[in-house]
Amino acid sequence: PFQPGNSKVGLMFRDGTQPGARFVFLGLYAGVVALLESRAQAGQPTAFQFGAAGVVWLRLVRTGDQFQGWASNDGVAWIAVGAPVSLPGLPASLLAGLSVSSGTAGLLNPVPRFDQVSLTASTGAIAIDQTLVSLAAGQGTQFT
Repeated sequence: PFQPGNSKVGLMFRDGTQPGARFVFLGLYAGVVALLESRAQAGQPTAFQFGAAGVVWLRLVRTGDQFQGWASNDGVAWIAVGAPVSLPGLPASLLAGLSVSSGTAGLLNPVPRFDQVSLTASTGAIAIDQTLVSLAAGQGTQFT
C-alpha cells in the first residue's frame, strides 16, 4: 500500500540513467518537508539534508560542481535547504528532470502535478533529448 510518509517528489540532476549514478535531488518528503538528497560517488549511499516544512516552490541551482536547493511557500521569499552539495568531477552536461517516488517498490500513487517548470542556463545552451522525454512519458517506465 501507498505510504505517504516515504513519498518524494521534486527536481533531479543525474550524470546518467544507470542505477547508482551520481545525483542531486531537491523535493518534498512526505508531501510537506523540503529535502536535499545527493549521491557524490557512483554506487555509494545517499546523503540527506532536510529543510523547511510547508513549502510548495522548489529551485535547484547548479554552479560548476556545486548544487544548492531553495524552497519557498510563495515563490518570492526563498530559503536554503541545507548546505550546498559538492559533486566533484561532474560532466558539463547532466540529465535534468522531475522525480517521483511513492516510497513503496512497484507503486506510484498518487501522481503529483507539476506546474510552472523551467530550466534556465546562465551560459551556453540547453539541449533536450526527445528520446528521454518520450521514454519518461511512457507507461511502465521505471527509473532507479
